[in-house]
Amino acid sequence: MIRKTYPVLFFAAVTILAFWKVIFHSEFTLLTGGDLASSYYPWFDVASYWLKKGTFLLWDPYVHSGKPFMGEPQPGLFYPLNWVFMLLPSRGGGINPAGLQALLILHYFLAGYFCYLLSRSFQITPSGSALAGVTFALGGVTFQLCALVNILGGFIWLPLVFLFFRRALLAERWQACLRWSLSSGASMALSFLAGHHVPPIHAGFFLLLYAIFFALTERGSVASGPPNVETRYAASPQLDGKSEKGRSPLMQRATPFAVLVAVAVTAAFLTALQWLPSLQWARHVYRWVGEGEPVRWGQKVPYSVLQHTVTVGPQDVASMLVPYASANTNLYLGCFVLFLSLVTLLFVRKRDAQFFGAAAFIYLFLSWGKFTALHGWVNTFVPGMWFARENAHYLIPFQVCIALLAGWGLDYVTNVHGENRERTFEIFLRRAGWTMALLVIGAWAFVLVLHLQKGIPIEHPYMTRVATLAASLTLLGLLLFLLQTGRVRPQLFGALIVLLTILDLSSQISNSIQMKVLPAGQQNTYVGSFWKKPPAADFLISRRQSGEYFRVDDPSSIFPPNFGDVWRLEATMGHGATALVDYFTLRGTGWAPTSNASALLNVRYFLAATDIPGMTRVFNGDASVYFNPHAVPRAFIASRYQAFDRDEELLSWIQTPLFTHRETVLLRKRDLEKLPQPFLAAAQNEQEGIGVREISHLTAADKMAERLGDEDARRLQLLRPPWGWSTGDEIIFSLQLDQPVEHCFLICNFYPTGSAASHLKFRLEGPKGQSTIPMELPGLAAGPGLPEAPQLARIDLGHLDGGQYRFSFVKTEICSANIDSLRISKSDPDSGDQSAGAVKILSYQPNVLKLFARASRPSFLILSEVYYPGWEASVNGRPATLLAADFILRAVPLGEGKHQIELRYRPASFRWGLAMSIISAIGVTVFLFVTRGKS
Repeated sequence: MIRKTYPVLFFAAVTILAFWKVIFHSEFTLLTGGDLASSYYPWFDVASYWLKKGTFLLWDPYVHSGKPFMGEPQPGLFYPLNWVFMLLPSRGGGINPAGLQALLILHYFLAGYFCYLLSRSFQITPSGSALAGVTFALGGVTFQLCALVNILGGFIWLPLVFLFFRRALLAERWQACLRWSLSSGASMALSFLAGHHVPPIHAGFFLLLYAIFFALTERGSVASGPPNVETRYAASPQLDGKSEKGRSPLMQRATPFAVLVAVAVTAAFLTALQWLPSLQWARHVYRWVGEGEPVRWGQKVPYSVLQHTVTVGPQDVASMLVPYASANTNLYLGCFVLFLSLVTLLFVRKRDAQFFGAAAFIYLFLSWGKFTALHGWVNTFVPGMWFARENAHYLIPFQVCIALLAGWGLDYVTNVHGENRERTFEIFLRRAGWTMALLVIGAWAFVLVLHLQKGIPIEHPYMTRVATLAASLTLLGLLLFLLQTGRVRPQLFGALIVLLTILDLSSQISNSIQMKVLPAGQQNTYVGSFWKKPPAADFLISRRQSGEYFRVDDPSSIFPPNFGDVWRLEATMGHGATALVDYFTLRGTGWAPTSNASALLNVRYFLAATDIPGMTRVFNGDASVYFNPHAVPRAFIASRYQAFDRDEELLSWIQTPLFTHRETVLLRKRDLEKLPQPFLAAAQNEQEGIGVREISHLTAADKMAERLGDEDARRLQLLRPPWGWSTGDEIIFSLQLDQPVEHCFLICNFYPTGSAASHLKFRLEGPKGQSTIPMELPGLAAGPGLPEAPQLARIDLGHLDGGQYRFSFVKTEICSANIDSLRISKSDPDSGDQSAGAVKILSYQPNVLKLFARASRPSFLILSEVYYPGWEASVNGRPATLLAADFILRAVPLGEGKHQIELRYRPASFRWGLAMSIISAIGVTVFLFVTRGKS
């Protein structure tokens, strides 16, 4: 038992030595990098904040106006290791930065230990296995994943997945085979739950390659006793066409693929709580793929994108030997590891070693992307590989292969008696020694020439790298000489190689670790600096903590991405790989601070570095904050509705000034079938008996944009005032009456800007000719500033015959008021029509909303929250209909009276997935317990 703890203690010590800077010196940190600061830290922070409150954040209200937090696997919400560090106490209630850093360090410890276990399963000696574990954990590619928390957390399970898979293939009894298959599947499940689909895809591809290799070669057997460097796989004896297991050769060759299926099925069932909601989400979203346009459900990432994503060039191979001698990705492994890997490729005849050697070359070429046709063939002909995307991630299984090859190579070199070493190996060593000597001399000569002839200082980083290579080669050559002459025992040689590799790779890591405070002028992505709250953020947070509900829009990207998650402010945008198609469709109706789309989403505050016309500046500092009176409350009562056959019509109506977004809800006609007929009969249809259609509307900003360049026009459109707020705004709309009406009212909602009255003139063209209709808008009664809700003015148009009427209006200087909307109604808008009811938010939690509403007539409770399958509503304790309102919001029909309303996010995809995962986990655990000792 004590012996089994030695590897654990060894890799714990290695991890401490590699990350000594951040463990013992507070001025250094691993928490740097653009993706870590802008994506991973916010995800961990918001999930940790709510987990400490006893809530799994299934729905994230802080980004994109609300989205399923578990829709993307990236936050790693269901990864058990994440929970441990998310629950650590912190000052702000979110993730403890020291805990997040500890999680990263733990991943490197596990990476080394798991690779050690895999190496030992191939009967590589402890020293060779230690070298393999160190190589995988501390090699250049693995360390570069440090800023990609979820991808690192997924890839560390790759050695364990492979270890259990191979044990299943070598098992003699079906119970043992199934036991190891389940273990491999469970490891694969953890690889996916860590938060990214790329690691399990690469793990599956790796297993597929080994399954093919295993099926095409004679079945290997594990020798007992001390490992022999030249032990070959022995063919299984054949008895009357049957294997020693009594299975036909065909069945035996099919076994690896059956085990692979068992691993995949196990992983799929254990992770159902994550991938079922993700699958549902994927059907409704855009997926950004790095370049070009996003893709939709069912669309493959084009190869024109795949070939360029994080591509490693052939010239980057040099960085395996010379640190950072690359333009893209640092692959540094060092001369010790590469030399021993070369020994394995040339002299070790084990078939598994040959497999890993071939796999290493395959993965290296795949990482080159467009530079090799092999990459294109795999992405074209292997199903699902296009989904792995980033080419550089092929280097992780490549590093596993190199690690194992180095372990075999160390065993071969240190074979005590050398009875199985070929004569050619002795020749190889001599020639390798001369080659190293020449390289060392050449390296120092190169340094001197650059210094003396080109004037490059000795302390230049490139000079240091070349000198490091020369020093390493000198040490390697010296150790090989001492080993061959008997001056160093093989065990000591192996230990020295492992220690020098630790020193070499740890030095590269420690040199790469950044300080928390960088010199002036350098971009600092340390999370503590990146997420330091500016005064504008403090102002908005104070407003939110005072009980005000609002969303924040940051069109100029003044705040960091995903600021909503970190500062717990509901924001209209976020930073991630996916976003709801319908949400961006709504934004495409003319998104601007004062558009109807932003108003519907409760965007009450905007950040801007320049003035936003028509808005009141409520905070002035590093960034100005503007108040938007046009925005609806987070929850309100709509007294009327309009129904549309097609989404295009509904979206078009949202853009028009004829849409009274505070009073009228826009529905799809097919959704009306979900409502009881008595409710529909009592509810008020805004266009019942009349047909209002906009012909055109323009703002003064639209007219000005036509004379500007594209960039200036875009900026003007983004920060333009809403229609009706500027002189020169105009609109033309028509009215179709099916039959004569005694009274018809032209209604204007407006914000007075002063005490003086404003005047409008409408031009009316009808069956009896043209006329001009004046309207007076009263001024402010008292008090400066804009009121929170618009006021109302109306004109009784009197008797109108059936037929078509055309209205037109141009705002002139005689109207100083800001017009909010216009509408035509057959009903006189008395005070009762304007007071359909009131709403109070009782509790606002991510997965649960509780409200109290009083409706004066059958109406609709509108929540400025994104509609998505899985939200359920109840009114007074009974299930209620939940509709998609205004294209993307939520609506609950209410009868007259007082109501307690509750909305819960309980998607069926998550409930089914959770049940599948729990049952599967129990089944796997019970089977492993029952069959313990039978492996």
